[in-house]
Amino acid sequence: MERLTLDCASKVAKIFDTTISELKECNDAPIGLVNEIEALRDQIRETLSRTLEQEESLRSDIIKYNCEWKTNSEEVAKLTKKLNSLRKEREERRLELEKELEELKRDFDAKKKELNDKQELEEKKS
Repeated sequence: MERLTLDCASKVAKIFDTTISELKECNDAPIGLVNEIEALRDQIRETLSRTLEQEESLRSDIIKYNCEWKTNSEEVAKLTKKLNSLRKEREERRLELEKELEELKRDFDAKKKELNDKQELEEKKS
């Protein structure tokens, strides 16, 4: 795009320069017309120059955005991996705790049955 803009600027400048030079050679050309064409040429040069600056700024912004996006994307991937790892660890721990709880319930139920059996025996003895 930059090359296209530079080519366009060059062609426009040549056209204006040729027109201005031909008008200056012509004795009956109005000076006001020459001055207006020179002013128009200068405005077009300035506009094209600003366009090039904006293109360069946009190009720089795009490069910066792409770098930031890549970095953010990599960070998101790392954080996602870490989150999945933490979820897996949490699930493993939950399963361990459920297993321990089941063992404790079995022990509790066995002790409760043993206690009930003792109480029944003592009640029968009494």
